[in-house]
Amino acid sequence: MRTVIINEAVVTMNEKRDIFSPGFVLWEADKIVKAGSMEEWDPELLAKEEIQVIDGKGGILIPGMVNTHTHMGMIPFRGLGDDCPDRLRVFLLPMEQEAMDGELVYLSSRYAAAEMILGGVTCALDMYYFEEE
Repeated sequence: MRTVIINEAVVTMNEKRDIFSPGFVLWEADKIVKAGSMEEWDPELLAKEEIQVIDGKGGILIPGMVNTHTHMGMIPFRGLGDDCPDRLRVFLLPMEQEAMDGELVYLSSRYAAAEMILGGVTCALDMYYFEEE
């Protein structure tokens, strides 16, 4: 089945770096079939084949973002000592030594991955302890 998102600003990564506003993106399975301005969209296509339509309601459709530096296992320590000039040595390293284990890294990483997905991140490079987790 094909799916189309209509009525949003489409930011592309094509050679011209086109932005279609308002625009649409039509895809099938995991492949984009066509993207363009709403002027190019053929609503009669809906009568010819089964297409799921999602109204973008004026939003922005962008390619997935890439986070190239993460420490997903550190989620439990987020915000601790933000007002401390030497928070790494005062808060984070001692807490890691005391509390960090494979299970906490695993659970924290799952939580961090879910947060990133909600924020539009589709790829991440993580560096932290317990790599196998």
